Amino acid sequence: ASQTDAIAVGEELSVALNRTPCPTILIGGPPNSGKSVFSNALRVAIKQKHPDKRVYLHRASWDGEGNWVYEAGAPEQQLDGSQPSRRELINRLVTLNEFRIHEDPETAKLIPGYFRYHAGAVKNLRQLTDCLIVDVGGLPQIEKRPLLEQCSHYIVISRLSEAIDAWHQLCGTDLVPLAVIHSVLEPQQKILKAEPLEVIAGPWIDAENAVVPEHLLQAVASLF
Repeated sequence: ASQTDAIAVGEELSVALNRTPCPTILIGGPPNSGKSVFSNALRVAIKQKHPDKRVYLHRASWDGEGNWVYEAGAPEQQLDGSQPSRRELINRLVTLNEFRIHEDPETAKLIPGYFRYHAGAVKNLRQLTDCLIVDVGGLPQIEKRPLLEQCSHYIVISRLSEAIDAWHQLCGTDLVPLAVIHSVLEPQQKILKAEPLEVIAGPWIDAENAVVPEHLLQAVASLF
């Protein structure tokens, strides 16, 4: 179906594929560190800095979130006169669309296939974009290896210093470390190390106040 006369139903559209798969940045870190907010902020910041580049964020997670969480406008007035806040509506939709398969013994067996599926999706997306960001959720599971093999670099964002090494161990043998972000709740940006980049930055609570460190954007730009 189409809502425009410019494209006819059944018309074939040509797709230009990359000769070389694009740089693909995996985003990992423990739960409640701000991965989803950071991933979206990174996507937006790259597009603003490099409007000529095709940037895509792929979420290989079952938490029910998407870019729509950060782009949704205010809800319309309800018939009874009440109007939930945007955050209340978003939280309700995220909860309805979250399937915590790792907590159910019956569905946990689907996890290896789940990440193999997303590995295939990332492989295809690398032929279509100039920069691909992949949010893999909060657990450094060995089942994510097929997905990791389709990525080229990684960023760890963590509110817990002791949780960072597990992500280095999972990613370090195959991927190039791009940055470690120590996630904090107070507004702050401080560089701890330049190569590979290690910074204290935050907060990563809402899209409006999320600021990606300039040094990280420079590191990403060097991959193009």
